[in-house]
Amino acid sequence: MCLPVLLRLGFWQLERADWKEALLTRIDANRQLPLADLPERFDGAWDWRRVRAACTLDGGPWRRVRGGESTTGASGFVYEARCQNLPLSLVAGWAARHTQLPPKSSRLVVEGLLYDRRGGGGPALIGKPDPARDWVLHADTPLAGLAPAAKPSAASIANTHRSYAVQWFSFAAILCVVYALALRRRA
Repeated sequence: MCLPVLLRLGFWQLERADWKEALLTRIDANRQLPLADLPERFDGAWDWRRVRAACTLDGGPWRRVRGGESTTGASGFVYEARCQNLPLSLVAGWAARHTQLPPKSSRLVVEGLLYDRRGGGGPALIGKPDPARDWVLHADTPLAGLAPAAKPSAASIANTHRSYAVQWFSFAAILCVVYALALRRRA
């Protein structure tokens, strides 16, 4: 029973390695595209693309405040605001201390990097996909009172699936050796 499971996990990791290579190729291609206006409805074809979008801030609390770095590498806090009119979060900027007041209600045009937090540079979220939570527009220019936050890098997306496959296949081989030794000992 264990051997088929271990083998299946190994082949699954090989499939994931091919998927990750295709993802990295698409990210590289999208980063080369010129700045484009973001439509109201968008999908994975827009992942890791520079876009321009009109974002209406609701003036409510920050959607998310998390630890992060500035473009100079200093540690601090990255602030995300909620875009009411688009299913995404706006990375508004960075601050050294967690004391920033939420942005006022406003409509602004933002240029920046659009990415799906589940697919690459950002931290992975657990649970059911939620476009308003998963898609992020990382502003090139921070909101007033904030400094630029470091953007995620496609280079930080590791493709370690082949090494995981080797690991699962190694476990399967070890299981076969242990089973063979146990049979030999019984005889």
